[in-house]
Amino acid sequence: MASDRSLPRTRSAALGRHSSRPRHRLADAPQAAAPPGSIAGGPAAPALSTLSVGCEEHEDLVLVSLAGELDTYTSPVFREHVRRYEPAAVQLVIDLTAVSLLDSSGLGALMSLRNEADRGGGQLGLVCPRHRLTRLFRITGLRPAFAFGHDLATVRAELAARRRGRAPAG
Repeated sequence: MASDRSLPRTRSAALGRHSSRPRHRLADAPQAAAPPGSIAGGPAAPALSTLSVGCEEHEDLVLVSLAGELDTYTSPVFREHVRRYEPAAVQLVIDLTAVSLLDSSGLGALMSLRNEADRGGGQLGLVCPRHRLTRLFRITGLRPAFAFGHDLATVRAELAARRRGRAPAG
């Protein structure tokens, strides 16, 4: 019987699970400069994470939909996409429905955006129907920092309640 050590490991190995499935790669991603001491023009390192970002402007808010992993590798992509909006002037709602992984860098990116909105008197809404992610926000104590809901209608109601001065639900 083959040992688990012979299988290529993905990030899930850190969680005590081993996977021999290949990681998804960005086909059109620009290649980074070769690290010092390496041979330029050699094979590119595989992308470790992927994140798709879509922005949809509604009359009362901008919905930023994320799909994939919001982590240390993709947080800069997320920040770049939301940079075009002023969180204090535009109501932003981040849809985490299709987010499969959220690490401390992703939480940090969301908190930075939330703090920027808060400084200008705004709020940040999160659509988060996945129990695993909702639990992460509760465990870290960050749940009350956001207008939270399992769908966009619930987040809109939470934002309206906060504007009226009611305590957040949850």
